[in-house]
Amino acid sequence: MKGLSLLVAVAVPFLWGFGFTLAKPAVTQFPSFLMMTLVYTANGMVLARHFVGMRTPWRVLALAGGLGALNNGLIFASLDLLPASTAVLLLQSEVPMAVILAWLVGAEALNPRRLLGIVVAIGGVGLIVGAPESGATPWAVALMLAGGLCWAISQVIVRTRIRDDGLAVAASMALYGVPACALGSALTETGQLAALRSATVGDWGALAAVAFISFTLGQTAWFWLLRRHRVDQVTPFVLLMPAVGFVTGAVMLGEAITLVKLAGAAVIIGGLALVVVSPEALRRLKA
Repeated sequence: MKGLSLLVAVAVPFLWGFGFTLAKPAVTQFPSFLMMTLVYTANGMVLARHFVGMRTPWRVLALAGGLGALNNGLIFASLDLLPASTAVLLLQSEVPMAVILAWLVGAEALNPRRLLGIVVAIGGVGLIVGAPESGATPWAVALMLAGGLCWAISQVIVRTRIRDDGLAVAASMALYGVPACALGSALTETGQLAALRSATVGDWGALAAVAFISFTLGQTAWFWLLRRHRVDQVTPFVLLMPAVGFVTGAVMLGEAITLVKLAGAAVIIGGLALVVVSPEALRRLKA
């Protein structure tokens, strides 16, 4: 991987990490599924022209879009209950999930080094969850892990079944995600109208930034990469996301960076490095 692909791969975790921090004030105002309904609506309006001549069967797109919607709704519901810096670390559990699922369908290899990395990463998650200052409740952790599992399944679908390029996939995710998130909001949330009426200019600005940075730019770039490179080529770059989340959380939200969080981050990133970075992957990055 080099040239444009390398530049895009480095940009994605910065877009996601920055957008994740911006989502914290947005999800405080808007219930998570309502927020994602608005985000997907805006994203779909921007990208709708790319939802033409899709080669991927609509059932596959609908399944991937529904899982993506559930993933984001659950993750942002968890973010509402957690500090952004803690949430961005717990979110990294989705990477080994994706690798295991890809192995189960024969799309990736799983060896003792990767298994060790998964165990180490889980240990890091446990270290953070067990720290009193992390603010991690069992319910918040369960929401984050469930969202991560939905993401992992959707990534395997994108990698193995999607036949279209990044903009088209992002457009389909948005268009199928709108009804899924709207249904999720109707079934599980209350106070939607009150949230819309009481939102300030700053709340709408944060929402718009999340929609554009994390979804229009971030997801389009990610799907573009997945269509051109193996999962184990692009996932190492996700390791940059916790660092971005830490810095932006501290600078923008005033969150404390504790020794326990730093230790947990080091363990998680070390474990994920064992999972996604191999001599073969490093050679592919240079290829």
